[in-house]
Amino acid sequence: IALVRVLLSLTDAEPEKAPDIDPWSHDTPSGNGPDFFSAALRQGRELIAQGTGLLEKAVHYAVNPGEASAVARDVLEVVGEVAHLGTMADDPPTRLKGALSGTRRVAWAAPLLLEEVRTIGRVLGCTVNDVLVATLAGAIGSYLERNGDAVNGVTIRAAVPVNLRTPEERPTLGNHFGLVFVELPVGIRHPLERLYAVHAAMRTLKASAQALTTYGLLTAIGYLPATAELPAIALFSAKASLVASNLPGPRQALTLAGRPISQLLFWVPQAGSIGTGISMLTYDGRVQFGVIADSHLIPTPSDLVACVGREFEQLVLLVLLAGPALGASPALGASP
Repeated sequence: IALVRVLLSLTDAEPEKAPDIDPWSHDTPSGNGPDFFSAALRQGRELIAQGTGLLEKAVHYAVNPGEASAVARDVLEVVGEVAHLGTMADDPPTRLKGALSGTRRVAWAAPLLLEEVRTIGRVLGCTVNDVLVATLAGAIGSYLERNGDAVNGVTIRAAVPVNLRTPEERPTLGNHFGLVFVELPVGIRHPLERLYAVHAAMRTLKASAQALTTYGLLTAIGYLPATAELPAIALFSAKASLVASNLPGPRQALTLAGRPISQLLFWVPQAGSIGTGISMLTYDGRVQFGVIADSHLIPTPSDLVACVGREFEQLVLLVLLAGPALGASPALGASP
């Protein structure tokens, strides 16, 4: 999200206008000199303010026990999420799990038309995100099957970063996200059945506190010494086979220094033993899939991205053949 905002600050929607750059850099501590000490003082003031705020909240909850009960429920929900993450089984073995070579290869698919994705979602009562995730799951399942992996009944997970910035926040660089572990039913080969499964899993995740919980855990891990940090990261990465990120990009075409930008791509970083990253970026009415993968796991990522278009075409074909009757399925009930 932060890097998309950087892009927007460098570009313009009209080619004849000069780029309007919003200089944020003067607020970023340089790490030495007066800026460093100013940052330290500012952090100290924030800690004092947080301590004062906690005292005020304690008094407030003592006077208003009903609100304290609501907070206690939230705390219990977070504790439950921590327990759930701790007991979550490691992802099943597929060719996406294995020793890493350290060499990365990239590929990207022909863009999907956003209006087609949105129409499919509207007909089936799903979100755009549901359709994209189900298409991704189908593409991975098809790729694994074509390369000899038995996928029948297999479900793997994608670690998906969730933006925790609010629209009102002043743009800043740095990371501010939690993680959710999205189930990808790669073993379900029927496109509609797979979409229903993804839809149900996404609804459950949206109602959970998993993103905020993982944000707190990742923040805590960041303060640990390396000897404890590395095992903690390994524990997290064992729960997923890939990282997937879906970003909303600019809705209209942009120009950079007077030249039109025809296509936007980004590559997803991975950590620990995860060697595959899938990106989805919406730009100018199109959705761009990209893959970055360790060459030991996926030697030719273009084979995987080729499956994306085929899986989406199958879903479109089924909707065209079955017509509006699909929207009456009791398995679907969310608004588009």
